[in-house]
Amino acid sequence: MGERNALTDLIGQLLKKDPKKRLGYHGGASEIKEHAFFKGLNWDLLTALLRPPYIPSRDDCDLTGKVTEEEIDIREYFERMKAPSSKQQLPLPPPSSQLIRIVSFTEF
Repeated sequence: MGERNALTDLIGQLLKKDPKKRLGYHGGASEIKEHAFFKGLNWDLLTALLRPPYIPSRDDCDLTGKVTEEEIDIREYFERMKAPSSKQQLPLPPPSSQLIRIVSFTEF
């Protein structure tokens, strides 16, 4: 199955069938951060550099970011996502002649 290393160990521990045996079940994110795969990673620096522009509250938002008091039916949510859009797709305009002159097809 391949060589066992820190990455394969991490993935194996995250994908355990029994949730109570998964990495992070008891210790949360800090347990995952302490895994050998992340050895040497400066989490504080990473968090400072890659801060998301907006962090929604998990208490009062549904998957679309709208405030809701009711439970989310995940099947219904994804069915709506798969449904065709009611907006009609407009055809794209043809490329300008100036753009055509710039593009070289000899590279392809």
